[in-house]
Amino acid sequence: LKWTNWNVSKNPLRGWRSPDSDWRSWARRIEGHDAEVWKHQGIAEAIRLSTKIYDVEKGLIAAAACFWSQSSNSLLLNFGMISPTILDVAHLTGLPILGNPIHALLEPPKVTFTLNTDMCYTDFAKKYQGKRGSPVDDKERTAFYLLWLCEFLFCVPGYKITKEYLPLALCMQDGQLMALAPYLLATLYKALFSYVDKKISGNCGGPFWHFQA
Repeated sequence: LKWTNWNVSKNPLRGWRSPDSDWRSWARRIEGHDAEVWKHQGIAEAIRLSTKIYDVEKGLIAAAACFWSQSSNSLLLNFGMISPTILDVAHLTGLPILGNPIHALLEPPKVTFTLNTDMCYTDFAKKYQGKRGSPVDDKERTAFYLLWLCEFLFCVPGYKITKEYLPLALCMQDGQLMALAPYLLATLYKALFSYVDKKISGNCGGPFWHFQA
């Protein structure tokens, strides 16, 4: 890393997103219908966190990343190693540690609808958010979860919906309890590996909001 050529202001974290009024309104709408389901799934607090604005401390994250070990997934400091743990995730977000495992072979429930995932976040929300006072159907619920997973929880870098999380969103709309805490931690480790591997370039996504917290 050449410090003379590096400027943290020119290296934003592409996955860091802030909620707008439309997202807050949609979250309130879905919560009004699914509050008890959210409690059962352990996602209520994490979704409420996504409606708050948190300023990114790019310098702090970049400085911490300079001490990150890709081999041990930890910060190597003078007094020893320290790292985010699954208990940290559960404590800060309320996400469940136990539940159905999330993996590449996850089989979602069969549904009769389809979602167009080749869209940016704003267009996707406008297309699938229901009108005020109308009932929430499974299609809208799935779209809500998919947007939340991509934009706010896992923070994909492309500023658009990805099909990768559609099976998980379908399982969530089905009311299943998913082990989101260990998956979020694994996603953070992967993001930090990429961030360090790219010489702290910032051109990568991931849940850096949790690392900062």
